[in-house]
Amino acid sequence: GESSGDSKSVLSPPDDSDVTIVFTDVQNSAELWATLGDTMSQALRLHNTVMRLAIKECGGYEVKKVGDAFMVAFDDPIAAIQFGMLAQESLLETEWPTQLQTIDICKDKLTQKEIKIWGGLRVRIGMHSGSVVSDFDPVTGRKDFYGPTVNKAARVESQSVGGLIAVSNEVYHRVSSYLTKVSASTTTLGNYELKGISGLHQIHCISSSALADRMDVLMSCDELNVSNPKSAQKRASNVKLAVRFKTVTGCVAFVDLKQERQTMTSSELNTICTTFIDVVDKAADRY
Repeated sequence: GESSGDSKSVLSPPDDSDVTIVFTDVQNSAELWATLGDTMSQALRLHNTVMRLAIKECGGYEVKKVGDAFMVAFDDPIAAIQFGMLAQESLLETEWPTQLQTIDICKDKLTQKEIKIWGGLRVRIGMHSGSVVSDFDPVTGRKDFYGPTVNKAARVESQSVGGLIAVSNEVYHRVSSYLTKVSASTTTLGNYELKGISGLHQIHCISSSALADRMDVLMSCDELNVSNPKSAQKRASNVKLAVRFKTVTGCVAFVDLKQERQTMTSSELNTICTTFIDVVDKAADRY
């Protein structure tokens, strides 16, 4: 339901039978701390304020914060999507410490039409819906959530991209009409093996209409950050898989691969990585 005051003052966390669990974290935070020191501390305070205002605005329940990562619970998946969109838009509008501009992943990035689509800390957001087990945590003084739904939400977030929102298939189908209504940009990343969870799991990527250019840039390989290539190693037949390759720039590229009725080997994956070396270098040179 709607919250009032600081997000931590919410007295009615979602019912255990249907909860949308959201995880967020700052992309490349360890490197940013090592490089920026006190500036990162300032930036993180701004980040925390933005996230908590978005949680409050969208009626979320802040379960806990660990380092730069938030765990938030919503009683409605649409509210969770609204939180993700609001948070990403607000982060872009934040006046970050100028020293962040010395870090490639934090620099202001503009489209060819001079529209700012990135700047400051990049935050990954991921979510999944379902039933949970809950208990009161005497340390935080708040209700905490456990179980497969929570585990999957965390795994979906780990496949997300800084600046966008990753959602499970379950969430996507429950919010698809809303996404159409608000003209959100969406794409299917592919089917992923998620650590500790059996099977393949389809993950979708979402951005608000205000950040549609951000999605377009990612899909055209102008931004490169490939991560989790292991997710490509096992997959079902007739599945289109999006593989993300990681580079030191912290950017992202998506490449569709079709491996009909067979498993991708490490050798094949290495060949693909080699093939895209030039693309990575050329895109990195732009920045």
